[in-house]
Amino acid sequence: MRYFQSIGAKSLRIAVIYALAGALWILFSDQAVSSYSQSSSDLQLYQTWKGWFYVLLTAALIYFLVRAQLLKIHRAHQELQQSEKELKAKQVLLASLIESQQEIVIFALDSHFNYLLFNSTHREQVQQLYGVEIVPGRNILDIIPDPGFRERISKSMQRALAGESFSETREQRQTGDYHEFFWNPIVTPAGEIIGLTAFVFDITKEKQLENELLQHRDRLEVLVEERAHELKQKNEELIRKNEELERFNELFVGRELRINELKKELQSLKEKQ
Repeated sequence: MRYFQSIGAKSLRIAVIYALAGALWILFSDQAVSSYSQSSSDLQLYQTWKGWFYVLLTAALIYFLVRAQLLKIHRAHQELQQSEKELKAKQVLLASLIESQQEIVIFALDSHFNYLLFNSTHREQVQQLYGVEIVPGRNILDIIPDPGFRERISKSMQRALAGESFSETREQRQTGDYHEFFWNPIVTPAGEIIGLTAFVFDITKEKQLENELLQHRDRLEVLVEERAHELKQKNEELIRKNEELERFNELFVGRELRINELKKELQSLKEKQ
């Protein structure tokens, strides 16, 4: 719209310049011809010369005005071509970057959740999971059949569009895989959020190792509890045997003392006889 407004303004400016130059020429040239004409034949001759001069003058004026605009258009076209070359180079570089990481799912969406770009890993993953071929401009929510997952992913994308950068772990119910999502907003130099990016890592192996470690820890805790229970029982048994030993020792000591006393009494009786 601004481009067409600019063209209209430039065209109007040329027309105004042409009309102003023509009006001034007619006004002053008629006065000059009338003042120098001595007869009707002279007047007719001067009018003819004036007409031809006007044609040459306006042609030259139009030439320079059009030439100036064409030069501006040519420079703008060259700048546009240069910008297109730089854009294509950046697109090639961007494509190389996102395709260089085959282990990572990468995609970018606009503010309406339509695809801006994606790598082949994401395209193949969507094809495998949902049987859908994604293309730029397609809405990501339209390809997710699970209402629950669609709602959860929508909330995450809305957080990114609100300016938040964050990560989260999600389980793929269809495959049992685990993925870690890194969400980030796309912000222009003016500070306007125009979309979001997502980097998705497959952490299934890490999650499996984590679950195995938790299982080992749980088994270890059970073994520790069982061992502690066994030690407690053995300790109680040892205390009980020690108490029995102490009672036996007390009985044994008491018996020895009683025998000594009986021996003393027997010896005393012998001495009295």
